[in-house]
Amino acid sequence: MDALKESIQAKNEEIAQLNAKAAEQQKVFDRQKDINEVLMEKNAALRQSLERAKQSKEVLKARLKNMVTWGKGVEQQHKRSQPPASGESWRELQERIRQREEQLQLLQVRHVEEIGQLQRRLKQREDTLRRVLAEKAQFRQV
Repeated sequence: MDALKESIQAKNEEIAQLNAKAAEQQKVFDRQKDINEVLMEKNAALRQSLERAKQSKEVLKARLKNMVTWGKGVEQQHKRSQPPASGESWRELQERIRQREEQLQLLQVRHVEEIGQLQRRLKQREDTLRRVLAEKAQFRQV
């Protein structure tokens, strides 16, 4: 009879330990889920930012093309009568546009790298969640 009571007590303690472990794993799962949601939101924001940067780059390219076309026409019409100041300002404008395009390319590269990094983190989080859920499923089967 005492052996039976001791066995029941041992099983109750084991159940309590398993319940505590399950609660801890649930907390980890919930925390990972929250982190996953935050990363997904950040990923979406970065994608939008990247898209805006791409659109801005395209607008700048179109403006540059229009300016170059316009500039060539003006140069052909007023080749000899064009004052040196406008040519200098034209070169300055071209330089600024080139610099902006380089900045946009750097931003694009940085955004792509950050998206890749976020995707890797997200995959790690998903793997961790899957592992925790698999362990939890195994625990419930026992």
